[in-house]
Amino acid sequence: MNVKPVNENGIGSVVVENEDLEGNEASIVLLDKDGRLIAQEKTIIGGGTD
Repeated sequence: MNVKPVNENGIGSVVVENEDLEGNEASIVLLDKDGRLIAQEKTIIGGGTD
């Protein structure tokens, strides 16, 4: 698991190298600078944006 910063517009992205995981459920976790949980949401790998 890696930490990825969000940009100045609050947008972040990750690359999932294993294409066999496309369509699987994953959790996105947002932490503050001290590592405390701010938010957690479920998403679908390769699901795009709404």
